[in-house]
Amino acid sequence: MGPPSFGNSSQDAAMARLKAIPEYRELFGKAFPHDKDPVSPKNWASAIGAFERTLVVPSRLDSWLLGDDRALEERERRGEAIRVMGITQLGQEIPQEAIEELFQFLCSLTGPLPQGFSEAPVLPAGGFRP
Repeated sequence: MGPPSFGNSSQDAAMARLKAIPEYRELFGKAFPHDKDPVSPKNWASAIGAFERTLVVPSRLDSWLLGDDRALEERERRGEAIRVMGITQLGQEIPQEAIEELFQFLCSLTGPLPQGFSEAPVLPAGGFRP
């Protein structure tokens, strides 16, 4: 919650900024109706966590892990480590064929983005100005 992550000097400063925006107080109240003070560090963390969980995109790897043997090609299933990782993390050269296979495997991790995923959210007026 410090300056490197959210531009706030302290946790109290972050909560004060959120509480100063009426729309955020209202939205936190709706999301956490049983809390006396819904705009809290705990609830802020929960809200951020809920948002971040929406960033997961199903991939062909997920389908394969769920038992669909046709989801990945043979070369994708055999994929290990990229050259630099092999040298820096394993201390060894990785054969070119293995690098190509890993590349194919990594390509299997990409899935379709949900509709509206790349649209910027509409934030309440007055939110988080420097």
